[in-house]
Amino acid sequence: MGGLAAETLSYGYTDQRLPNTLNGLTGIVRNTDYLPAGEQIRTTLGVSSSAKWTEVNNSYEDGTKCLVRQSVISESHTGTDSDANYRYDQAGNPLEVDERTTSPGDKQCFIYDGHRRLKSAWTATGDCTTTEPTKDKVGGPAPYWQSFTYDSASNRKTATDQLANGGPATTYTYKTADQPRPHVLSSTETKNASGSTVSNSSYTYDDAGNTQTRALNKQTQNLDWGLEGDLSMVTAVDKSTTSFLSDADGNRLIRRDATGTTLYLGETELRLDKASSTVAVTRYYVHAEKAIAVRTPTGLTWIVSDHNGTGSAQIDATTQELSVTLMPVS
Repeated sequence: MGGLAAETLSYGYTDQRLPNTLNGLTGIVRNTDYLPAGEQIRTTLGVSSSAKWTEVNNSYEDGTKCLVRQSVISESHTGTDSDANYRYDQAGNPLEVDERTTSPGDKQCFIYDGHRRLKSAWTATGDCTTTEPTKDKVGGPAPYWQSFTYDSASNRKTATDQLANGGPATTYTYKTADQPRPHVLSSTETKNASGSTVSNSSYTYDDAGNTQTRALNKQTQNLDWGLEGDLSMVTAVDKSTTSFLSDADGNRLIRRDATGTTLYLGETELRLDKASSTVAVTRYYVHAEKAIAVRTPTGLTWIVSDHNGTGSAQIDATTQELSVTLMPVS
């Protein structure tokens, strides 16, 4: 099917009935270790018992059980492939995410206002501070510095890119209490440091509160919704359409756009390219309630999820090379 053979998945469990192993066309997860309370502390990945392995190790904060360190090591490499460290405030908000294997180091810092709303986020060249930095203290492989303000209803009021000489800054406007659908986002405007508008957007909504139109720099998209609240079609400014078909539970079954059609079959996606009439296939695997791997006809890739469950690191199962997706706060 699309270049991948049929596959039967087999699952192994510990004596406590926790997920332990996962096998399909090849091995995927060779072993999983847990603390007595069920926290996952080590996942050993490998395509066979004789193949080289990769380990994902997790450490947790006493009491809160928040993830405080996640490291990746492999048989193919000396040292540590990835070493992400996390620090939190007493309310559980992340204060610091520090990836210590990159050069330069990738340390992200976060501060909050008195209502636990994110006030500022940046990448630091040194230690994270309790106040906003100066520009010379911002750095790293993907530097950013974003600041946010809020209105009295906790809606985001402004978002400012502090590395761009005081801009661009985006202002958010919401429906007022005397208007239909109060407090929904009605428009945004982004200005540069000199005060000139560089982009703007506006939004309208249907009676159910679904977004009906999005005008992004005067380029309007129309969104149509089904009777059960599922997105059914998006019409772009050039009148091209992307349509969606969902099952009775709201799960997406088919996506059709100008270049082809995608069929979603549980863990497998089939993409028919309209121009070439070829089918590409992607198959996803879940272990211990997290995405753990993805397979295409070219090979298997393991996925490492961060403290939010986002698959931010990928490992080639053949070469064990690790790649990281850097995602600044926005």
